[in-house]
Amino acid sequence: MNKTGHIGSKHLLAILTVILTGFCLNAQPWPKTINNDVRDAVLKISDGQRYDFDEWTQYAPVAAYAALGFIPGIEHESSLVKRGCTFIGGFGFLVATTLMTKEIAGEMRPDGSGYDSFPSGHSGKAFFGAELVRMEFGNGWGAAAYSVAGVTSFMRIWNDKHWLTDIVAGAALGILSAHVGDWACSFIRFDPISQSPLLALNITF
Repeated sequence: MNKTGHIGSKHLLAILTVILTGFCLNAQPWPKTINNDVRDAVLKISDGQRYDFDEWTQYAPVAAYAALGFIPGIEHESSLVKRGCTFIGGFGFLVATTLMTKEIAGEMRPDGSGYDSFPSGHSGKAFFGAELVRMEFGNGWGAAAYSVAGVTSFMRIWNDKHWLTDIVAGAALGILSAHVGDWACSFIRFDPISQSPLLALNITF
């Protein structure tokens, strides 16, 4: 790991394994029992009340990733274009894999509103942004972003939109996507001195 906590290929493989394992376990009886138990416990607390702020907080970590680099005094690791490249590559991977998995899994949402429950897209986007913040700006800012992502994910259960396994898989996929974006951009040599938005026309393989 470097100073901001980028992870290596073994860690990426571990995260991918978690996602694939979660996908397989999602079809088994006992995770469904846990899902139902968690849902019942949360519904007793919520008493049917719904809040929609998770529709906005899912984007808060990504917004922080975009904004923090422009605030004087906040240390960051990469140039503007490198950050943009990482975001585009990672977000594209996240959207593609989330939509594909939803289509394959066909899991009904707890409230019966659709068959696109697994994995949670809200959790995926929130944890994707949180991991980008952690990698770029360090563990302090990352902890704050992860807190927002955690609240967002919990509210998906509170609002009866997702099962626990949806949340776990979405979070893991979001974290993986952040590192996929970082890895994809590692083949492009950016200006390491001026940190200018210009990148050298040098792609390595």
